[in-house]
Amino acid sequence: MKATSFLLLLFVSLGLMTSCAHKDDQILQKDQLTLPHGEWVNHEGAGWLLADSIEDGRCPTDYVCVWEGVALGQITIDIAGQMHQVPFQVKGLCEANPNPCGNTLDTLGYHIQFVQLDPYPLTFNPIPLQDYILKLEVEKL
Repeated sequence: MKATSFLLLLFVSLGLMTSCAHKDDQILQKDQLTLPHGEWVNHEGAGWLLADSIEDGRCPTDYVCVWEGVALGQITIDIAGQMHQVPFQVKGLCEANPNPCGNTLDTLGYHIQFVQLDPYPLTFNPIPLQDYILKLEVEKL
């Protein structure tokens, strides 16, 4: 009787551990996109573009600021030929690991997490628009 109870408990425990591990895997399976400025990226049946409207007010890494600042901008999402503008913001002086530095929103059938905007500004080095790269995570709802 003890052996049967032990085996039953063992199988139930293994089943729970397997189902929990599978659930965690599903949570981690967000699609990560990298949008270089001016280049369309096709993903999940839509085209994704980092638009020209980037206002980078993040505190430069080689400067002491009272506030960390923020970068604001828009991405364009092309769904079946219809263009949609979606705003983003990314905090300054933020490490993207483990938490993202940008906003999260659900729109147009997608869950979008803005993760990071590169490169990060320095005091006397303006960043040309074409050098920006936006990293985001996308899930289809």
